[in-house]
Amino acid sequence: MDLNSVTAGTLSQTFTTEPGAKYTGTYSLASNPGGLPNVKTGEVRIDGQNFQDFTFNTAGKAFTNMGYVTR
Repeated sequence: MDLNSVTAGTLSQTFTTEPGAKYTGTYSLASNPGGLPNVKTGEVRIDGQNFQDFTFNTAGKAFTNMGYVTR
């Protein structure tokens, strides 16, 4: 999914959980190398709480090799 590079975008996923259970969530990300700024920022939220901040630098990336990372 390519989010708008002009305004902040959002992706969300909802799923049922069990109290006390442990869950692992993973995601892969890259950034559109054609848009500025080179360093993009974002955050992962769980129940509205900031769980993880991230940055991604598009320097040296191309549309044929966007440099996806999994977290």
